Amino acid sequence: MSQLNYFSSRSFEFERNNLEYLDRLIHPKDRKVLTFDFRDATFLEMTLSLPEGSPFYDWKIDKKSEWERQRIKHKRHILISCIQGMFLMICCLLIYWLFSSIFL
Repeated sequence: MSQLNYFSSRSFEFERNNLEYLDRLIHPKDRKVLTFDFRDATFLEMTLSLPEGSPFYDWKIDKKSEWERQRIKHKRHILISCIQGMFLMICCLLIYWLFSSIFL
């Protein structure tokens, strides 16, 4: 969070020409959902509106057992390891192909 100290302790002035142009292009129905009016916005207000976490991992909502959570974490770990391994193999094959085409 120390990286945000610079932004939270200073004020910024910027032009909103692009935002105003986009606001004019939006259909009135969409304007209710997508707001481009940031005239009175502050950095603190914008950060407070961000979600703090995924409701999936709210323990009151998540009804999975500990064993199911461990199984899901293990599956994700295996999947990520396989993707990393495939990427490494493809990189090695690419390097081999480049060197063999250059030096042979």
